[in-house]
Amino acid sequence: MIGELFDSDGVTSAVGGIYIFIGITGSLGNVTTLLMITCCRMYRLSAYTIMANLALADAIMLIVAGLVCGLNIIQVPFLNYDNTTNNSAEILLIPLNSSNFMTDPIKMAEIKSELYNVNRSQFNTLLEDLHFSVFLLSFLEIAAWTAGIISHALLGINRCVAICFYRTRAKTINRVSFALIGSTITWLIGIITAYIGTMPVPLMGIRTDMWTVSFLSTAGRRPAVFMVFASSFNFVSILAQWSCSLMVLIKIYKVRHKINCNKLNLGSAKRFKKQARLTFQFFYPSLICTISSIIFFAKPFMTDILTSWQFVFLHLIWLCNHMCNPFIYAYFNERMRLTYGQWLTCAPLRECISKLEKQYSRKHGKPLRVSKRLNAAATSMARNAYWRGRSNRSDNFVRSSLQMQSRDFEQFCEVMMSVNTANESSEGWTESSSDTEAEPVTAAICAAPQTSSRRSNTGKGLELHSLVFDLGRQTVEHWANFAKKASF
Repeated sequence: MIGELFDSDGVTSAVGGIYIFIGITGSLGNVTTLLMITCCRMYRLSAYTIMANLALADAIMLIVAGLVCGLNIIQVPFLNYDNTTNNSAEILLIPLNSSNFMTDPIKMAEIKSELYNVNRSQFNTLLEDLHFSVFLLSFLEIAAWTAGIISHALLGINRCVAICFYRTRAKTINRVSFALIGSTITWLIGIITAYIGTMPVPLMGIRTDMWTVSFLSTAGRRPAVFMVFASSFNFVSILAQWSCSLMVLIKIYKVRHKINCNKLNLGSAKRFKKQARLTFQFFYPSLICTISSIIFFAKPFMTDILTSWQFVFLHLIWLCNHMCNPFIYAYFNERMRLTYGQWLTCAPLRECISKLEKQYSRKHGKPLRVSKRLNAAATSMARNAYWRGRSNRSDNFVRSSLQMQSRDFEQFCEVMMSVNTANESSEGWTESSSDTEAEPVTAAICAAPQTSSRRSNTGKGLELHSLVFDLGRQTVEHWANFAKKASF
């Protein structure tokens, strides 16, 4: 009964609309991720660089498998073929001027006879009549799929080095330069694979009998060799992903056991929890990538087994693999979640517009349009400045107080930076006990002036949090006294 529903034009248009919606939404999300990582300096790390490369591959995949495939299903005439003179093109895309567009499946026997058992003259005629967009779709599909698969493997290796081997020489892999080189190599491999699978005749295209983008044929020597070649990359990538994921999960289990037994200091435990949470944003995409890879290579062999709605369901799972990464990043990564919110509200665009308005007003001497809220804020600031101007406090006192506050605050920041290393970075985590962190703390103690008897009596037994709290408390006390005397 469900299969009969898929024969109606309304359900066909609905399925095509769902494909188009997922393709547009997912491609916009991945393009946003790519631009966000490229434009923001805080994301110039090795892991984020590989994530940007993966977002580019996913965006191309969603355009081909979502947008273009959906348009083809609802019979939008973006590919124009002459059915009377180009009967061979029917093996790649069903002619759009036929009435029963989705109900006539592609015959495998016709594919074999027309693609691989034609003589030389018929083969040349086929190449001349094929539309350029068919080659382009096949090329982009294969290149993006291969680059995305290898990028998943690079992300797994990056996280494994960051969690398990960051104290060793392997940490040199987690650099932006290596990430850029790896991303370039992935696209070179993808382009070479796409050339092999597209020339002289595309091996991949839109399969209307399967409601998806897949291999056009599994019979013959060339399709078999190409499938073995592509599946080998897939197998190596999945093997690398799961090997690295298992090593990371074992490390997480061991360190979590140390944390529960209080064998790890507080700072190192907090850094590890953050790195472990960031690692899970790559673990779940690897799991979905494995499922979609199995679907991708299994669908061409199940044309006689599965029905239309089952093919649609599998294609939706395949699309979700390329669509879900930005949502997973936003869930596990607080920094990326905040940046996504800023980009979705067009905060960078509004900032650029305000800068251009200021530059235009300064150049042409025209005043800016100021809102009522800004006028009220300016009025209140002027009123506060008037009452502050009536204060009889000395400028020397203000200057000396500010110098004292800034000096203590700089010391506080230095200690925090020495204690909190690698806390805001996604490059790696190092296990450290209280003894390993004593050196930067001791250096900070020697650099800080001993202004109180409490700090001088601590000696070598000073703990980490006591120094931080002492400097922070003194900074707050200085600012409170300064605000009280200056009548803020």
